[in-house]
Amino acid sequence: METNNNPSPKKEFPYVEILKKAGNLIWQNKFLLWFGVLISLGSGFDLGRIGNNEAAKNQTEEFAKANWQAMVLIGLVALAIFILLFLISLIGRAGLVKSINLLSRDKEASFKKGWTQGKKYLLKLFQLYLLFFLASAVIVAILAMPVIYLAMMHSFVSAILIGILAVAILVPIMIVITLVNIFSGIYIVLSDLKIFSALEAGYNLLIHNLKKTILFGLIIFALRIAAGIVYLPVVLILLVTFVPAGYLFYNLSLIPFILFIIVATPITLAVLIAISAAIQTYTSTAWVLFFEEIAKAKEPETEKVIEKADEISIAPEKV
Repeated sequence: METNNNPSPKKEFPYVEILKKAGNLIWQNKFLLWFGVLISLGSGFDLGRIGNNEAAKNQTEEFAKANWQAMVLIGLVALAIFILLFLISLIGRAGLVKSINLLSRDKEASFKKGWTQGKKYLLKLFQLYLLFFLASAVIVAILAMPVIYLAMMHSFVSAILIGILAVAILVPIMIVITLVNIFSGIYIVLSDLKIFSALEAGYNLLIHNLKKTILFGLIIFALRIAAGIVYLPVVLILLVTFVPAGYLFYNLSLIPFILFIIVATPITLAVLIAISAAIQTYTSTAWVLFFEEIAKAKEPETEKVIEKADEISIAPEKV
């Protein structure tokens, strides 16, 4: 009797299946898009400026100089709003991760349930993002210092060469930081790990699945570009419609211009947020499903399934 010693063919990683599943989950559970809206609120929008009138610039500068106290107050209020929106976006991220994890395992999920669960992880996620922000700032500062020094010494050729080298070093570091941040955040939400345990688990998961993660990241990046190209005509329509109209109202009188701004701003924001929400929801869902796939594939025998209040979380290997 002949023995077949040929190894079984290696199973290909289900990149396409993950992307299809992400789309199906969102289509069947459209409440997930509301989490995308929350995430988008903290990402910010560059709406551009209506008009480019030099006189308007001078008036703005004069107003700022004459009312600097008011400008400081406005700045503080804007900062407070930005922080609030960022915190809301973190709750949205956590709620989306939790909901996707439940839905992918055929468990019941809802926006209310996801929002409630997301709030539990707000502090940890804020600390995680703050830690990554500070680490990124330190790395950028260290790499920029020699470039700045050479530029100040008028050694511009050397500054350019060192700058190119600094960028070449910075890009892979930022890619690793971003990916570890994604995995660590998911570990915090699904396994309720402490910050540094989540960092270690996220880093280990990335290292053991580096090629797969890089490839999946490139796929997501390509999808984001494709989505931007698809939605570009929508943005162009907004610009072609509102910018000339805004300039016309601005040159007529103040009251019609203010009324125009009151009408045009919510419409523009709604369209931009809707586009961003769709992209954020899909890409975030895909990352969660990818995470679940590689977390299970890494050590099947040590995978722990924790069920609390009808919720299932993936626990990493002991860290």
